[in-house]
Order: sequence, then structure tokens, then C-alpha cells
Amino acid sequence: MENTSNYRSSSKKKFIFIGLLALSIGAIAFIFFNRKKKNLEENQAYAKYIEAYTSGTISKKSFIRVHLANAAQGMQDLGKADTRELFDFSPSIKGKTYWIDPQTVEFRPEEPLKPGKAYEATFKLSEVSATEKGLEDFEFEFKVITPGVTLSQNGLVSQNNTALDYMKLTGEILTADIEETQAIEKVLELDFDQKLKVKWQHDPAKNTSKFTIDSIKKKSSDQTLKLVWDGDAIDADQKGEVEVRV
Repeated sequence: MENTSNYRSSSKKKFIFIGLLALSIGAIAFIFFNRKKKNLEENQAYAKYIEAYTSGTISKKSFIRVHLANAAQGMQDLGKADTRELFDFSPSIKGKTYWIDPQTVEFRPEEPLKPGKAYEATFKLSEVSATEKGLEDFEFEFKVITPGVTLSQNGLVSQNNTALDYMKLTGEILTADIEETQAIEKVLELDFDQKLKVKWQHDPAKNTSKFTIDSIKKKSSDQTLKLVWDGDAIDADQKGEVEVRV
């Protein structure tokens, strides 16, 4: 049988993590086509030039965008890297700048951004628009999601109706940001006296990875299957273990 207290604890952690993730997603919810009024009120002088820009907390694989109020001057070919250095970042980010449309410019980093890092950005507005004196450069900030991970499991069930001596266990790993599937699979380890395999189904769009452990053979006496998870593989601090009685 399953250890009920561990299961409830696991479920509680899952709900807490999902709640925090939902709040994070709300912050991430990119402000691109929804004007970020508060920041623009703080930068009223720029409101006539810039309608939206990347801010808040973003994925490490995000692009950085600025949406102008009017068509850019001297815009280069769409789909080709702009030869000018329109963005400057601290800490520095290597990458290239592209025009999505006459009003939208996008910086694409060569490598993922540093998780948990806060960045200061400068957009050289005077390169694409005639500006008032003192408004040549537009400064803004954003932060990258801090890695996080949690594990939940659904309890043991019979593998099928004809093989009651064999059980299976399903569950999922939820990450705070997009992670490489190979790294996610390293988060979970099994501690059991029978050699078992973990089957995975990854859904990067939802930052979830479902796992299935089957062919768990029941014996005459109780055994304990231990799920040990450690976020080190994705540079996350969370770790833990769940015990399931077989």
C-alpha cells in the first residue's frame, strides 16, 4: 500500500509550487502587446516613442523586445540581423538584433540567459527615432526565472487487470522554467531492491514531465519504493524523497 502521509505531503507541495508558478507566469506574462502602464508612467517622457518592452520576470530562453509607438527610421531588412548595436546589457549578453515588423525590434541571445539574474538594458532609441534631447537612450530592467522543481506521484495501481502481481506508479516533475529533457530525467532516482525503468513524457510548453514506473512486482512482505529527487541537475535548490509501500 501507499504511504498516505507522504502522498498528501507530496500533493500539498505540488499545489504550493503550482500556485507559486502561476504567480511567476503572471509576472512573466510579457507585457509585450499589453502596455505596462506603471513603468511607462515612470518613464512618461518615453511614452510617445515606446509602447511596450520586455520587463518583469522572463524565461532564460526569452528574446528581449521593444515595441515602438511609430515605425522605425532607418529600419533594416526584416528577418536579417541589424548591423547596428541597438541594445546594451549589464551583465553583457551576446546575440543579434532583428526587426519583426516596422515597429518591433527583438534581441535574440546566443545562449540562454543566466537563471535568477537581474539585467539592466539600454535601447539606443535615437538610432531608430528622432528624440528630444536627453531621451536618446531608453533604460529598462528584467529578471530571469530562478530554477525550481517539485515532484508529485499518484500512488500505486495494478499494472493491468490480468497481472495483479505487478504494479505501476505515475507522477510528474514540474519545473519553474524550460529545462533540457535530459537534465530533467537526472532529477529523479529510484531506491528499490528491484531494477526498474522510468518512462518519460515531456511537455516543454507546460514545463511538465510525466513519468511512469511499471513492472513493480509485489512480494509476500511489504517493500518500500523510494523516489529521490534532487534539483542539482537543473541548478535548482529543491530536493526531497517520497516513500511508497509496495
